[in-house]
Amino acid sequence: MPTNHPLLSLSQIDTFYGAVQVHFGLNLHVDTGEIVCLLGGNASGKSTTMKVILGLLEPRAGEVWWGQTSWKKTSTPERIRQGLASVPEARRLFGDMTVGENLMMGAYVRPTFLRADRNEVLRDREKILDEFPQLRERFGQLAGTLSGGEQQMVALARALMSRPRLICMDEPTMGLSPLWVEKIWDLVTAINKQGTAFFLVEQNAHLALELAHRGYVLQNGHLVLEGTASDLRNDERIRDAYLGTDQMAGI
Repeated sequence: MPTNHPLLSLSQIDTFYGAVQVHFGLNLHVDTGEIVCLLGGNASGKSTTMKVILGLLEPRAGEVWWGQTSWKKTSTPERIRQGLASVPEARRLFGDMTVGENLMMGAYVRPTFLRADRNEVLRDREKILDEFPQLRERFGQLAGTLSGGEQQMVALARALMSRPRLICMDEPTMGLSPLWVEKIWDLVTAINKQGTAFFLVEQNAHLALELAHRGYVLQNGHLVLEGTASDLRNDERIRDAYLGTDQMAGI
């Protein structure tokens, strides 16, 4: 599964909001076909990491690499064209558009469709609807009328419409019932088995480490732990900080 060059890597990233430093020499990577999770408490720098990967925030030092290509000064649309996709926190669907229309937006990167062959895009949509039969039932329904779990399913299906190599998911289980969490996790697992990599910022450390192959832990902008998911689950520091009590399990 791993290659000589990671699919995505962050090298010595320093990020600031004004005079406030958020990242301190952050290094992490995602290999082809991996599921990698990022854990940490509030204000640890998790969401900022996602912004840096997506090109929404330019680090003051360090670089983001896509394989052997530097993404320095590379726009978000161009990163999507190269194989990145996002399932943002709170889904961010177009609520007044149908499920089908939202899916088509996944194949669109301004100013044009990601792929010029519209028939090919429609074939991809049909394939995704076969994999998400519940969305076929909701195809003509306004996305804003769906349940939270259904919206998360639409957001994931929309991301697949760009044929990504890596999908970034920000707090994918936030606000979902246990049943929907299981459904979303099953979909992520199935998609990953087809070769798509995932980078997850997840509030529930227990769930994330059950799903991921590897994980990182941020604390006040510093990377303090990394390893296989199995090693992190068995690390006393992780168990005490994230898995030991109800109030901390959601970090």
